[in-house]
Amino acid sequence: MVHGYFATELFVMVLAGCLIGTASGILLNYAAIGAMNFLGFQMSAKSPNLLMILGVFLFSSLYHMFWGYARLARLSEWKLSKLVAAIYLENLPQLALSPFFS
Repeated sequence: MVHGYFATELFVMVLAGCLIGTASGILLNYAAIGAMNFLGFQMSAKSPNLLMILGVFLFSSLYHMFWGYARLARLSEWKLSKLVAAIYLENLPQLALSPFFS
């Protein structure tokens, strides 16, 4: 049950992050073109390539879903008693602060 909850949370977070990233990328494209036109460079704003946007969106979301779900599957094999007891170990805070929780 907990595994399904975390998988759903992962899906929502990845989808929200990819939507926000895609929307901000499109808006920043138009903002950069406007800034360049303001500075005196002549650039025309073309409509974005929707197939490229869809491809990057799908690749990014599937990559992060796979990467996150692999971590979730690995961590869900741990027993709760070992997780609770590991809180009192000395190396757990350093492990949590490491950039790649290996």
